Amino acid sequence: MNGTFISFIIFVLTLFTHIIFCRLTNKDGLVVIGFLFGIIITSIDIIILNYHNHLNFFGPYLLFTLWILYLIITVNIINSVTLKMLNSLYQSPNGKFDKKKFLGIFNEKNGLTTRLDMLAKNKLIVSKNNNLSLTNRSKLLMGIIIQIKYIFSVN
Repeated sequence: MNGTFISFIIFVLTLFTHIIFCRLTNKDGLVVIGFLFGIIITSIDIIILNYHNHLNFFGPYLLFTLWILYLIITVNIINSVTLKMLNSLYQSPNGKFDKKKFLGIFNEKNGLTTRLDMLAKNKLIVSKNNNLSLTNRSKLLMGIIIQIKYIFSVN
């Protein structure tokens, strides 16, 4: 087996393991834990490939890229306000929902409140004395994102 195929197999096994892990545990911190999980599994992949003399950097690169893509898609599906709106309509009787009630649930303020609650739940922000601030976890995450944006020249 070549190194790229081994990395792909490790990705698939890791993906199924992560899905089972998420189903059996609380999903809090999916992004941070998932990102760290990706770094750890990529490091393990490099060690395995090096041990078997199949080390090439495309395999670990592919593994980590697929892992980040998986996280992006998963987090967007979980946190999508649009999908939550569509799901509410889907689960309502006869596919109909009172417009005033619907707007009351999904108005801009509630959408923002929901997002702020999710950030607090994931320990990315703290709300004290009517002030919002970043946690150390979110400062680390933002530092990584800023570096990635710098590398790819994205504003």
